[in-house]
Amino acid sequence: MKQMEVESEQPSKFERTLRDTYELFLKDYCRKRAEAYFGYYLRRMQVISPVEIEDELETHLSAEEFWDLFQLDLLITGQPRYQPDAPQVWLAVEISRVVDRHDVERAQRRAGHLSRAGYVSVPAVAGEQATEGAEALAREEGVLLVLGDRTSFWERALEQTLASTGG
Repeated sequence: MKQMEVESEQPSKFERTLRDTYELFLKDYCRKRAEAYFGYYLRRMQVISPVEIEDELETHLSAEEFWDLFQLDLLITGQPRYQPDAPQVWLAVEISRVVDRHDVERAQRRAGHLSRAGYVSVPAVAGEQATEGAEALAREEGVLLVLGDRTSFWERALEQTLASTGG
């Protein structure tokens, strides 16, 4: 009887496929509606493919870092809207329905790759919900957190990025 209970708690193949499909939809939706999520903070915002800056990336990154950055869910660049003296910034965004600590860490790592390549990079995560651990880590580490229509930690994320780059 116990084995049946355990098996029923495991998601079925259909449920996993549905979840994975929804994740792909969410990533595509965020990309298409990036201005709705990030336009309040950035002027002249553009969604960029890493391919567009690959020459710079290859020059400054190891092969492993280069390919890791190509796995980034969303790359956005723009001018901080309410800080006209700030340099152009790059948002390294990881997207997940439920943002967890791993998403926050991945955004930080990939933003770090961009920084090593010479870009002023802000780590960001976006989704519908976040675990308590993800929210705490994002707050602690200065990672922009976007959950639906709620955005948290932008000021801290930007401040921290500018302080680390001397901007």
